[in-house]
Order: sequence, then C-alpha cells, then structure tokens
Amino acid sequence: MPITVCDIPANKFIEQYAQQLKREGKIAQPAWSVFVKTGRAQQYSPENADWFYVRSAAIMRRLYCQGTNGMTDLRRMFGMAKDGTVVPRKFKLAGGAIITQICKQLKQQGLVEIVAGEGRKLTDKGKKALDAFASQLK
Repeated sequence: MPITVCDIPANKFIEQYAQQLKREGKIAQPAWSVFVKTGRAQQYSPENADWFYVRSAAIMRRLYCQGTNGMTDLRRMFGMAKDGTVVPRKFKLAGGAIITQICKQLKQQGLVEIVAGEGRKLTDKGKKALDAFASQLK
C-alpha cells in the first residue's frame, strides 16, 4: 500500500516540505513578509524567518487531505482568538492577502487550480509531487 501525505504526522510533513520548497525555489518569499502580521489577532510578526514556506506547505497539505477549500476555509484554518484586552475573546480570521499570494504562486507552478464556485484544489501534478515527497519521508 503506498504512503500518502495523510499517513505522515502533520508537523513532520509540513516542516520537511517547507524546507524543500525553500531549497527548490518554487515559492518566493515576498519582501513585505518580514514586516507583516499573519492576521488581525496577532500582535507581532512571526518569529520564524521561514514562516511563509511553512504556511505554503500547510496549505498544500490541507488541499491534499481535505480536497477543495475556499478562501474562507483557508483563512479559518490559520485564524485564532484575539486576546489581551478587557473584552471577551473572539475568533478572527487569518490574513487573506498572504494566502492569496501563496495560492497564486502555487498556481503558477501548476500545483493548484481554481474551481469556479468551490475554491482551490490540487492538480494531478500537485498530488504526484506530494505523494513522491511523502514516500521519501517514510
């Protein structure tokens, strides 16, 4: 039985695939990513310098394991509750521009496609690339 992405623990797969994306240069980290917060609920920008690649790998894994996802689904995945104020905690979505930028770059590589009315999904090329990488990990 072949090994798939869903068979590998998420944290291990995302960490390793993010390193591969950085090595291969498939995804270019924009210059503004150093200064930007990842959502309204965040107080500071991410501490990890390679957070853009980690987010890209997490999006790819999500599209593989759960199929077609809309932009709101992806923003909800990375959202969190805003805290640190007097008012009660409230859930806030993640920033959409970051996810859009990642999806555009993945679409240019031919790994992701847009399905009208449904959202984004992996192409056959994207699934094969993730399956090949997953088989190397196990």
